[in-house]
Amino acid sequence: MNGLRVLVVEDSEFLAELIEDMLSDAGAVVVGAASSVALALSELRSQSIDLVCLDIMLGSELSFTIADTLSAQRIPFVFVTACDPKIVPERHRQQPLIDKMDLAAQLVATCSAVQAATTSPAQS
Repeated sequence: MNGLRVLVVEDSEFLAELIEDMLSDAGAVVVGAASSVALALSELRSQSIDLVCLDIMLGSELSFTIADTLSAQRIPFVFVTACDPKIVPERHRQQPLIDKMDLAAQLVATCSAVQAATTSPAQS
């Protein structure tokens, strides 16, 4: 994950920091964290991003608007959530999903696999 530019979208400050630390330790460059749909969309407009770690529930908001934007821009993303996977719309069910209860075991391995399988516009 050396140099991979990652945006973390998570409403829990503690979990956002944990995810950032894990990704940084694996060699990624965390370019920012966003705790709401509006902040995440703003980050996407202002930065070059290779991958997004995306919580599904951001306070009272669902993040599927962000997921739609990421898909349209061909930016790979990984859901990181405690939600039931059945909440994910059919159009996004092919995306990797990490259960927050198993975060430590899955985060770096899943993000590395996504990086290996895709090339985002920011890497071109």
